[in-house]
Amino acid sequence: MNKNIVLPLLLTCLISSTAFAGKGDDAKPCLPKTAPAPLPEDVIRLAMPGQATPEGFCANPYLSICASYGGGNEYREKNYRKFMDDASMHALEELAQRYRIARLTSTLHGPDGLKNGLAVLNEFPGQRAEYETLRARYIQTRSHAIERDTMTVYAEKARGYVIKGIDAQVRLGNLDKDTAAEMRSSITDTKILPDFDRAALAALPEDTRNHIAKSYAYWCHADGLSDNAFQSTVDGQRYVIFCPGTFLRAQRNGDDSIQNYRNIFSTIAHELGHTVDPEFYPKTYGKFLGCVANGDLGSLSTEGGSWQGSAEDIEKSLRSSIAQSHKREIVADYWAVQAQVAYFNDAPLLGAQERFDMIRQVYSGFCGGSDEGIHPVGYYRIAKVVGLDLGLRKALGCSTASAPTEAACGLR
Repeated sequence: MNKNIVLPLLLTCLISSTAFAGKGDDAKPCLPKTAPAPLPEDVIRLAMPGQATPEGFCANPYLSICASYGGGNEYREKNYRKFMDDASMHALEELAQRYRIARLTSTLHGPDGLKNGLAVLNEFPGQRAEYETLRARYIQTRSHAIERDTMTVYAEKARGYVIKGIDAQVRLGNLDKDTAAEMRSSITDTKILPDFDRAALAALPEDTRNHIAKSYAYWCHADGLSDNAFQSTVDGQRYVIFCPGTFLRAQRNGDDSIQNYRNIFSTIAHELGHTVDPEFYPKTYGKFLGCVANGDLGSLSTEGGSWQGSAEDIEKSLRSSIAQSHKREIVADYWAVQAQVAYFNDAPLLGAQERFDMIRQVYSGFCGGSDEGIHPVGYYRIAKVVGLDLGLRKALGCSTASAPTEAACGLR
């Protein structure tokens, strides 16, 4: 008998082992169809020491990445907070020197120097606005310098590994040569802006400048310090733009060029992956999206609503709907992983722990991430796209004994 089934109820059946689904006239427990939902934050915080290792990744990719520094995206945010503290200290030092405030100068030492300095600043309310100006100037100047230097040196290197990822799929017989040639051209023709200051904007045509400026304000926020990057297309020309805040979350806050490269690598690859996603190559990804729809959705979506039909019909429609609504982001993540594997294959001297740290530096930003209607839940991106890829697992030294029971989705 067909009946109207509330979608959130059935969706829970797809991502949990504790739900009920309508079957006939009765609501009955549905059998577990997927792995358990992401671990609660308190469990992550209590993860045993040493989990953030290649071995930890092989056993549980999500936990190994998201247990770092107390769970969530703390791994990246600690770097950002340090940079912002350095900016505050720099502004206090400059203010103290400019106005010869000896008491302020004397407090800016030791582990509590910043805290004590800000307390002294409160005694000089007339200098508060100038302090904020000095701090903002330091943040802008330093963040744009890091962005410009990193992108100028490493953006094209990262692009090259996306192309190598495509070439690898041709060699494996997963992608035909003609399609691969078109994909290479799309990736090569995309412009990666090395900086996003006024000078960079002035060099763009007015319509392009206005369009990108609006996108930048939305994705990067007014101060440009959000942890994000985006792709924007104007008059057929694709652009990849980073928010300066992304660079401040790298290990050592931009003072280490190798870490800066590792920090942007997967993000560039993901954004370039959008130039070859199902919107432009729908036939290429038929089997890939079929695999997503038929596989363990792993909390991919929190889509709501209601559907008409039997539980079996609704499940099939729901799986297909989720695979379609999230397809562009899942495929972009797929190409980011293929680029990562290509890079590791070209770096035989890079140790397993360094490889894991490179992955963790970027993907810890997904920890705790929710479904945005197009981006999958962060757990899915880490556990199902990154964590299942056999090439990546091999690069980290995972043994066949630790191979997951679920296969990663691929082009064939």
